Amino acid sequence: MFELIQRQMLPHADIYGTATRINEALFREGHIALAQIGPSSWLGKGSESGYGTVPKVTLIAVPMGQGYAVDLKIEAELEDKGIIFLGVSFAVCFPVAAILLFLAWSEFSKRREALFAAAWGALQLSAGPMPAGNFPPAWG
Repeated sequence: MFELIQRQMLPHADIYGTATRINEALFREGHIALAQIGPSSWLGKGSESGYGTVPKVTLIAVPMGQGYAVDLKIEAELEDKGIIFLGVSFAVCFPVAAILLFLAWSEFSKRREALFAAAWGALQLSAGPMPAGNFPPAWG
């Protein structure tokens, strides 16, 4: 519900340049700075929004035969304020909790789509044509 993964196939092999362009776009759009956690993996967290959700971004580049696949996963994490809002609203009145959960989901969905658009927009000029072939789905 609060998680979405998108995959782009890129025909060139500049993994670190691609990660740098995505990192810059995510920082401009959502103040998310990615840190490298593996040879081709990056992770970053953004700032807290009004309902206590924080976007967590994972970027993984997987070499393929004709280039590489870039998997971008954006998920929401609840911080202190979000946990308190949900806990109090569940304890006081369940319909209020349902409304808060829907509002948090709606706000995060808009934020997530803006982050995806910024990340893939940063690669639009360098991507080129999609390579032909069957490729495995993103993360299972």
